[in-house]
Amino acid sequence: MENNLVTYYLGAGASANAIPTLGEAFKERFKLFVEFVSEFSKQNKIYESELSEFLSIANEISENYTPDTLAKKMTINREFNKLRKIKKVLTGYFCFEQNRIDAEDLFRIGPEGLSKIDNYKTLNTIVDGRYSPYLSAILDQNNSQFHLPENLRIVSWNYDFQLERAYFELTGENGLHSINSLG
Repeated sequence: MENNLVTYYLGAGASANAIPTLGEAFKERFKLFVEFVSEFSKQNKIYESELSEFLSIANEISENYTPDTLAKKMTINREFNKLRKIKKVLTGYFCFEQNRIDAEDLFRIGPEGLSKIDNYKTLNTIVDGRYSPYLSAILDQNNSQFHLPENLRIVSWNYDFQLERAYFELTGENGLHSINSLG
């Protein structure tokens, strides 16, 4: 029997049900992220010199239709230094969203309380519901270890860790070492 290689490509929209990147949901969550970073910086007197630049970039992201539209605009105009700064701010946003905390809790806990949270399971993480059935269908299990079939590859260029989080929730395993050993 022929062993055909199968590659799944995960891209735009793969995590849309969990991480807002468009519309009002994005604007609200991004605003909360910006407020949190600003407050964290001021309260802890760190990154104060970078704060105004962060706020400027964040404002520009907020004023565009989507972050991708702004990134494309920077690419077309060959503004690669600014594009790198946009990517840094968006990376921070996606990390923030990956470890989502409700707005009231965020400001109640404050930056000092947030720094004490070291286990992602204690946070209100949201994983797109499509990932668990997907992983359940493709993962094999030998003894107590999970692995991908030998002919299967997954390529993702998403900004997030939704696939990894779904894997942790499904298997109860924790840590990138368990994901690295899937192949």
